[in-house]
Amino acid sequence: MTSTDDRSGPRKHERDLWTIEDLIDVCDSAAALVSRGEEVYRQDRLLRLASEAILIRLGEGISRLPEDVLNLEPGIPRSAIRGMRNRTVHEYQRIDHELVWRTLRDFLPGLREQFVRLHAELLRGL
Repeated sequence: MTSTDDRSGPRKHERDLWTIEDLIDVCDSAAALVSRGEEVYRQDRLLRLASEAILIRLGEGISRLPEDVLNLEPGIPRSAIRGMRNRTVHEYQRIDHELVWRTLRDFLPGLREQFVRLHAELLRGL
């Protein structure tokens, strides 16, 4: 067993911290995408594909975090995030890009703050 696989001792949450840092970075990428504006988003296929990648990364990151870590910030809507990831991956030809836009614009800034709090809580516990 490698130290990154070890779920006990002082390094127990090292991988979880990295995952949360990545989730914060993904939220920052979403904010950068949103800053380009809705009209640009509608016209730019690459931005829409990038928005799909953001949803997929969020879902993958949430799935990597153990329940005991997620329970430190119970307001994180893990089921909804996983559901959007699954719809994006498996129903990619029927993606509602208006819903994706609203999610990135309205939901991710608050989610980022939840990840920041979760990261701080995990650091306090080390």
